[in-house]
Amino acid sequence: MTAAAEKITYTATAEQIARMHDTFDVGIAEIKKTFGQTHPMIINGEERTGRKTFDVRAPHDRSLVLGSFQLGTKEDVNDAVEAAKAAYPAWLARPWPWVLSTKAPNGDEHLVSRHEPPFCPRTSKKLALTAMVGCPRTCQAARGA
Repeated sequence: MTAAAEKITYTATAEQIARMHDTFDVGIAEIKKTFGQTHPMIINGEERTGRKTFDVRAPHDRSLVLGSFQLGTKEDVNDAVEAAKAAYPAWLARPWPWVLSTKAPNGDEHLVSRHEPPFCPRTSKKLALTAMVGCPRTCQAARGA
């Protein structure tokens, strides 16, 4: 389990802000390690690979490949729709805190959590999104400046 992030407010000290920037830099470095990887398609809990892939590039720097992803077929779409229909009644019966959590009631990680980057699941999503949209600080970090 990762420690809770320190809350930064308008009254934050210079030391708190420096720690936040240091943590951010570590997170960007971890996310940067995942750039360019090929990712499977996950349907009904099964990883599917071996298809044609397409690259997702950062909009602020088209030379930066964030990842390569499987190009789904009509069969993949049909299988995903069927899996979603089959899972919907059980998902609908879950309480909303379960839907928002990264752990199922039995203690197992949700499928999404098992496929997140290793840094900090919720933070890594924000860092990856920051890298994708091209925040100036992130542009510098992602380019290694």
